[in-house]
Amino acid sequence: MLRTDYEDDVLEQGVTQRKYSMTQSGGYVYFTDETEYAVEGDTMGAAVINATNAAVNKCVEYATGTLQANSRSLTLTNDIFFEGGHVEVYVPAGKVQDLVVSNVTVTDGSATITFSSSVDTASRIDAYCK
Repeated sequence: MLRTDYEDDVLEQGVTQRKYSMTQSGGYVYFTDETEYAVEGDTMGAAVINATNAAVNKCVEYATGTLQANSRSLTLTNDIFFEGGHVEVYVPAGKVQDLVVSNVTVTDGSATITFSSSVDTASRIDAYCK
């Protein structure tokens, strides 16, 4: 699970900008943050950004399939999306209004969706990351 409690720096009351001291040594200049903080916020490195982007990419992925007439189940395959995440099933309105999902099983890059009843005509089903 990714963190959701990151904090920004909060400067002490009356401090309007950050303050830095400058030191020269061996031909280099070094800066040290001398700001007075009420709260020192978090840093966010590449590992956090990469994990966040991977999670977002999974949520953008979806799979679409056709539930055949007189069938109650459908298996959708999408290795990127179905790596063990939860599935939200979308049934387009007006096509199969009374279709209710009774079970979703996610295993090894696929999701099998079972409905409480079958449909009279083939219907498009979309599954999204949830």
